[in-house]
Amino acid sequence: MTVYRDLLGKRIGLVGSEKICADLQEFFCELHFAQVLTAEEITDREVSAIEGCDYVLAGEEREHFDREILQKCRTTALTLDDLYEMIDELETFYIDKLFPDRTVCVYGSQEKVFRMMQRNPHLKIDYVIADGQTENDYGFAAIPPDQIGALQDAFVIIADGVSPDRKQKFQDAGLEFGRDFHFYNPRIPRHPTSWYLNKTLRDAPKYTIPCDYTTKALSIKAHGNIMACCSSVGLSMGNSLYTSVEEILRGVQAQLICLSVNNRTYSFCGDMCYMFRERQYCLEQDEEIKKNPRAKISLREIKDFNVQLGYDRSCNLACPSCRDHRITKPEDDPALVEMIHEEVKRMCLRKPGNMRIGNGELFFSPYYRDIIFNCYESDEIALISNGMLFNPDNWSYLENRYEKISLEVSMDAVNPDTYRKLRGGDLDKLRKNMEFASRLRLQNKLKRLSVSFVIQADNYREMADFVQYGRSIHADFIHFMKLNSWGHIPSDEFIQMDVYDARNVHHEDFVRILQNPIFLEPDVHVDNIGNFIGGKK
Repeated sequence: MTVYRDLLGKRIGLVGSEKICADLQEFFCELHFAQVLTAEEITDREVSAIEGCDYVLAGEEREHFDREILQKCRTTALTLDDLYEMIDELETFYIDKLFPDRTVCVYGSQEKVFRMMQRNPHLKIDYVIADGQTENDYGFAAIPPDQIGALQDAFVIIADGVSPDRKQKFQDAGLEFGRDFHFYNPRIPRHPTSWYLNKTLRDAPKYTIPCDYTTKALSIKAHGNIMACCSSVGLSMGNSLYTSVEEILRGVQAQLICLSVNNRTYSFCGDMCYMFRERQYCLEQDEEIKKNPRAKISLREIKDFNVQLGYDRSCNLACPSCRDHRITKPEDDPALVEMIHEEVKRMCLRKPGNMRIGNGELFFSPYYRDIIFNCYESDEIALISNGMLFNPDNWSYLENRYEKISLEVSMDAVNPDTYRKLRGGDLDKLRKNMEFASRLRLQNKLKRLSVSFVIQADNYREMADFVQYGRSIHADFIHFMKLNSWGHIPSDEFIQMDVYDARNVHHEDFVRILQNPIFLEPDVHVDNIGNFIGGKK
């Protein structure tokens, strides 16, 4: 069987449609594509151009591949099915793609190593690191852990489970997490890698969204999952428990996400992003698609990222739109949360463009408090809070640490009964804290003050009053957001809550309310309002 490393350094001839050829060249950027033929019909002259290639890669599955090409050029031919088999052995493909010249070592119990090898039978292994063993049944040369530093350019795969002690052991040996070693992750995304690649190869370009946010933001979610942009992207880039953020940004899933943005399919983005619900961004005509060129973004390193933290969902409130029960402590094992936290603290020293905290309350979580009060190394910070703990005591930890502080407070109501129902808190207490925030804004100690409102059947009639309230406390920006489904609300119940849905009994009344010109003013933003009133601003 041909494996990916066999293709490295070889002359590759590529045959297929213009889109698929461009997509394959981008995703398999390590390969040398000596000849690329994108014509619908391949002539004898064009076939002769690829005869000097070591391999011919056809952008088709086996059943659609024209065997005459193989007969004419007498060159080893590969199809998409062959590529899919290569990349679905995930650890092998990852090592061959990113570390083809490294000495590969595996560390772990015999059972765990065998299990990893069974799932990755073509993985190139040079050594097995054996604790206290001189003989083994692996069939590979064994070295003791204290000699790992003597190997030239070694990369270690830890087959045993994630643990702080194992991570520290190799760091003490002088190896850098991610760059020199990682934990083997036995879990794969919901689908094999080939499924995601095939999807974006086959999807048609359909959006003209002016978006490169996947290269400017990432989210660190519960269980250590790293998402490009936000939860709207349905494919995780990786997990910070298993490898470093830097390696995740260079990894296979990150490259798939970039490909789906560059080829304008946005195959892995969902409609939780408000832009995908805006009709103005949809490409419908062939001419529109041709006029919308491919983008050229890539994820290779941390530059000016906005980082959103969501690995601790603990909160002092329990809003039905967010969760179905109160969460007062992290849901993961404390030792694993601490590992994620240590990685985040290391990132803070890299000074990403901005650090935002969501999916939990930053003034309630001890981890988030540690980040914003002690660790984040920047002159500027943007805070997202429910406001219940935004008080002078907590402000005192911030005002001398940051030069520019922005605050966004999610409120969802102006009526105390509505607030109690939708957020489970005391609106009078929140208003006192907002008066404090308003004074800070007037004194220019807060550089920006925003208030947000998740639109639901129980509160949409308060929208205009919320604008007036936001202005009364000198808010710079008043944001109305569509209710999203996070999987905790049954679909029939969600329809009853979501007034954006035409099936909702309040939908027409909601659209009528949107006709109020107050929602078109510069300090107000309503998600997808253009779909209902024919355009905005």
